[in-house]
Amino acid sequence: MPTYDFQCDECGKVHEIFRRFSDQLPQTMDDMDQPCCRGEVKVTQLLSIPHVSVKGEASTLGQLAQQNSDNMGRSQVSELSEQYRTKKEDAIKLKEGMSVDKRGKADQQVVDRINKINNMSDSQKQRFIEKGE
Repeated sequence: MPTYDFQCDECGKVHEIFRRFSDQLPQTMDDMDQPCCRGEVKVTQLLSIPHVSVKGEASTLGQLAQQNSDNMGRSQVSELSEQYRTKKEDAIKLKEGMSVDKRGKADQQVVDRINKINNMSDSQKQRFIEKGE
């Protein structure tokens, strides 16, 4: 039997009722099984979203990652791991002012300038952008 939620328009109390599909839904509090208010008080049907869970399926990000890696071959997993490691190293080098293409040592002046900008307050950054100071 489906479950329906109705709210009393007078006091705001929420009622959960069970009805067959063929049964008529209540329009007033008098039509409810256990009314909170008496008289021709209207009720409002609330939207209820059912909770659905599938037993045995992966539900967390870690479980999904493990399930995906189990479905892949060893070579595919090592290839993806290497791609991730390379992207991570490139991000670190870019942060330190190095060129990803050259993969060489960063120019110390560039690194110093990046560090100086990163340590500025918001007003100092704004002045730097506007006036180049």
